[in-house]
Amino acid sequence: MQTLAKIFNIFYKILTVLLIAIILTIATSLIPLPGNYRIYSVVSGSMEPALHVGSIVFVRPLSDYQIGDIVTFKTPKDPKNTVTHRLTAKDTSKDQIIYSTKG
Repeated sequence: MQTLAKIFNIFYKILTVLLIAIILTIATSLIPLPGNYRIYSVVSGSMEPALHVGSIVFVRPLSDYQIGDIVTFKTPKDPKNTVTHRLTAKDTSKDQIIYSTKG
């Protein structure tokens, strides 16, 4: 019986730490940090080997982006989804700037 209580206690502590980590990750991604930084977690392997799944990225907006920069943005098709990719092309031929990414 005492062994079962120890196992439950260890499981409870691990679960508590995981829940705190999840809550902190969500909270820090919603609250802007000083310097207009935001924190995101990489959820797919599309940026491997530069960024691994589970990597934390600190993001701040810039006035201009260059080819090769790694950017984090919301997709037009799914505004709830945040994507981190590398800029591969920049088209300034029209009245707007259009970026192409790969990741």
